[in-house]
Amino acid sequence: SDRGSHSDRVSAGYEAKPLVSSLTMSIGEYLDSAQAGPSHGRRCLYLQQSVLQAPADGSVQQGALLPCAGLGEGMRRDIGSGIDLQAVRALAEAGGFGPWQRCQLFVGGASAAGARSILHFDQYDNLFVQISGWKRFRVYDPQQTRCLYPFPIHHPLDTRAQVDLEAPDLAAFPRLSEAVCSEVLLGPGQALFLPAYWWHEVVTEPHDGLTVSANFWFAAVYRLLTPTRPLVPSMQCELARQLEYLVSDCLSDRARLVPAFFSALRAAVEAVHAAADARSAAADAARADAAASEALHARRPAGVVPQEWQGLFEYVVRQLGSLVGHGSVLRFCLDLLDGGRFARLTLG
Repeated sequence: SDRGSHSDRVSAGYEAKPLVSSLTMSIGEYLDSAQAGPSHGRRCLYLQQSVLQAPADGSVQQGALLPCAGLGEGMRRDIGSGIDLQAVRALAEAGGFGPWQRCQLFVGGASAAGARSILHFDQYDNLFVQISGWKRFRVYDPQQTRCLYPFPIHHPLDTRAQVDLEAPDLAAFPRLSEAVCSEVLLGPGQALFLPAYWWHEVVTEPHDGLTVSANFWFAAVYRLLTPTRPLVPSMQCELARQLEYLVSDCLSDRARLVPAFFSALRAAVEAVHAAADARSAAADAARADAAASEALHARRPAGVVPQEWQGLFEYVVRQLGSLVGHGSVLRFCLDLLDGGRFARLTLG
């Protein structure tokens, strides 16, 4: 695999075992080993290799990506003759995709039968093409995020879900029972479009020959830079992730305080909603606001300056009201800022 096992992030000391390890070998060595079967060396061998990518300076127009370093002449010729760039550009224009960023090749032999790319999302629009063999996708739209318990943005497994679809633990992750899944079996000549932030798990089905796929990633930059308001579910997912960064940064880079702040934020917003109900009954608004402040500061960790805690709360609530709508702030907190998803994680 040429893809790093972790996404771009700031470390907070979370502990996690690597999901995969990388090996360097020739394509001939790989094919011999991959076709030997799953018992060969007790390894599941799987090739994931970028073959085209946008230049770092962005000087090449969309649809004219550059071959990745390290590819042999034969592979370069196959890419030139085997990828219909005009068709890719036409699909991108028809779908309103952002700039084309990368093309990856996936190859699995007999040893890859049953291999899983565990539940995760990509921050790119993904056009996935099956060339030979079969792959099974379990897909969840961004509105299901609340049920899938994402790892925090500071975690090495950021962009992945904590739940295990093969062995669901409903005691630890009760919302998983509410998740709505779409299952897709993708065969030769078929393509599946996965928008950015759509969760998916991919399983390689048993196959006599090679299982070969390619994907085309398109940047979701336009949606990020010019989002609609209120934010659509996929952009709300990214907003929740960026709030984790914001809270950590504002609290002196202490990511371990993020769960406490989210818990306090939720409690205070719930108190505000309770106050709104009470106000309709002619209750004292000042007393209601005091209850919200009490809920906020009751969860303030030792060593955090009260004014910083209060100021951060006021800023976050104001921004959430602008981005998701004032009437949706509580639902956003309940769905995407649930402190419970931090409970089973270990900080070093």
